[in-house]
Order: sequence, then C-alpha cells, then structure tokens
Amino acid sequence: MAERLFVAVAVPAEVRARLDEALVGLRQRWPTLRWTKPEGWHLTLAFVGDAQEHQARTVSGAVAEAAAHTGSFEVGLTGTLGTFGQRVLWAGVAPSEGLAALAGRTRAALAARDVDCDERPFSAHLTLARVRGRGRLPGEEPDWRGPRSRWRVTEVRVMRSVPAAGGPRYEDRSVHALSGDA
Repeated sequence: MAERLFVAVAVPAEVRARLDEALVGLRQRWPTLRWTKPEGWHLTLAFVGDAQEHQARTVSGAVAEAAAHTGSFEVGLTGTLGTFGQRVLWAGVAPSEGLAALAGRTRAALAARDVDCDERPFSAHLTLARVRGRGRLPGEEPDWRGPRSRWRVTEVRVMRSVPAAGGPRYEDRSVHALSGDA
C-alpha cells in the first residue's frame, strides 16, 4: 500500500503554542478558511507523494545521508504572513542558510536515488490555512504581527500524511539526527 510522504523539519511545541495564540484573532476574522492544526505544523523540505514500502525505505536512506552531511542550525519565524496565489496563507520563515542547505542536500540525495519529488524551488514557509473548495483568500491585508520565534534544528523527518476526518494527520516514518553543530 502506498504512503503519501514528505520530508520536513518539525516546529517545537513552544513555538507552535506562541503562534497558535497569536492566530486567534485571524481565525475569528476568517472562519471559512481551513486552518491547519498546530500539532501538524512543519517546514516542508521536499514533497515526495505516494510511495510504496521499498520506495519509502529509499527515501529514508536519502534523508539519512543528507542529515549526516548537515550540521544543526537555527531557523525562525518572521512574524509576518504571506500567500500563495489566493489559496494558501502562510507564516514567514527567516532566510536560513542551514535550512536551504538541508533542503538542497535532501533533494539531491533523493534525485541520486531516482526518487521524484516536487520540482518547485524550495520556499521556506509554514502553512497556516487553505481556502475551502473554489474560494479565494479574503482580499484585505490583515493587520497582524506574529511571534518572531527562533529554534535550533537538530533533526529532519520523513513524514507520512494519513487521511483523517477534519484534515490529514502527520506521522513520523523516520527521524534523522543532523551531524552536529554547523
């Protein structure tokens, strides 16, 4: 049976809690959006899609190799919002050489093993909400300043998306420690 896989960096609980609290007003203002669950917040490095068991093991091996060649690094939220078209609302992530390097190494290791992944250029962001159906994001710019939280990334995860009532649930398939301090 195929699993829907992606490679990601987790957002720590304390960062999720601060951001979740800061979003209360926006959720009330835009209740028709499909808001992502804080426990599922992550920074996607590569989206693989449907993979059979042998392919999933290959993905984990590629990610382990990328992690072994990447030291730990800091990443942080900018406290700003952005959109992809009129369909996705996201929280900004500060530019991070470490995060970009990990994404690049991950994608290169997957390609070297003939594993296809999303070909769009890496763009660090944290998805907060999506439009339901064929709707569009509200046109007005929200007056919102979120937390500018920072954290140290010490591991990368291969995750699976499991369909569930109320939106997908994300589970770790494998977790790989980064090689140490950069």
